[in-house]
Amino acid sequence: MNDDLLELEITGFAHGGYGVARYEGVVVFVAAALPGETVLARVHTRRKRFWFAVTEVVAVPSPDRVTPPCPLARPDLCGGCDLQHASLTRQRGLKSQVITEQLARLGGLDRSVTVAAVPGDRDGLDWRTRVRYSIAPDGHVGFRRAGSSHVVVVKDCPIATPAVREAEFAGTRVTAGAWPDAEEVIVAAGSEAVAVCPVPGGDRRQVLRESVLGVDLWVGVTGFWQVHPGAAPALASAVLANVAPGARVWDLYAGVGLFSKVLAHRGQQHLVCVEGDRRASDQARKNLRGSDVEVVRSDVARWLGGRSDVDTVVLDPPRSGAGREVLDGISATNASRIVYIACDPAALARDLRIAGDSGWMVGSIEGYDMFPMTHHVECVAVLDR
Repeated sequence: MNDDLLELEITGFAHGGYGVARYEGVVVFVAAALPGETVLARVHTRRKRFWFAVTEVVAVPSPDRVTPPCPLARPDLCGGCDLQHASLTRQRGLKSQVITEQLARLGGLDRSVTVAAVPGDRDGLDWRTRVRYSIAPDGHVGFRRAGSSHVVVVKDCPIATPAVREAEFAGTRVTAGAWPDAEEVIVAAGSEAVAVCPVPGGDRRQVLRESVLGVDLWVGVTGFWQVHPGAAPALASAVLANVAPGARVWDLYAGVGLFSKVLAHRGQQHLVCVEGDRRASDQARKNLRGSDVEVVRSDVARWLGGRSDVDTVVLDPPRSGAGREVLDGISATNASRIVYIACDPAALARDLRIAGDSGWMVGSIEGYDMFPMTHHVECVAVLDR
């Protein structure tokens, strides 16, 4: 039955932020546990080949264990920051280990990848520029407990930027008449201003200005944007460093046009920016107005069919990865380089294996700690043929 309390020795660390143990031949994924620790953990989910458990008592702690900066950083409370119990150095080491293991297991690659801090990150706190708060039935504001609809009231979130944390309602109550239909509220801090948008019921047309490497972009408050202030500059710099100035470039899954904008600002010609989401594509068109960039709203796989005149593809797919159809479509072109931006190591590894089947060789792979205190990590891989 579930809810058994087990004594477990944590021998590894898995994708998703779990410590790994074995109990009577079964793999147990343990939340809030670090390699080298002995813990008492309560099993809450059993599958045929593996179980999930949550640490309740740390009997033998790792020397890398620290007191979380946030008292709510526990699986039974907020749960969003699933690595606050590890030192920042250890967090990055664990993320590096996960990337390396995923590349080997799913990608067939023997690579050691270092995960580095992004510029401006000091202690892993005060970085999140966009926060989606949930509103409880009684009007209190907070975050949903992991795996639950229960809202944990949050009065102060230490990973959010000061501008976000100073929003007047945070940790308080939304009055009944303010946003009667809202279930969530988004607080977003741009380069100069802060916007608050209830969902549903808010003005989804709100935009914020983001300044990156000398260019300005306007980004929808409810749309996608990198939440660490150092993330967009770091990724844009990586793209600039790996795209030859004279190359014909396709910017696929382009969002609001960040990479196209910085490439055009550098003087890049022959740029095509492709994005399937209507709002993001419309915003990209506005951001790239006056630039010599063709902006296309289309499903990427559908758009690729029959096209070939490209030298370098900048590929920034969703968390699930690009997949075989898109990668086969790119392989059918004249492209000789892919600059792949990935937010999931497992999806990246699977896609690199697919690309390898079509003759692509993996060059550099860099890891970026754009989500400190969590298990999430960003990578940039360069492929050539």
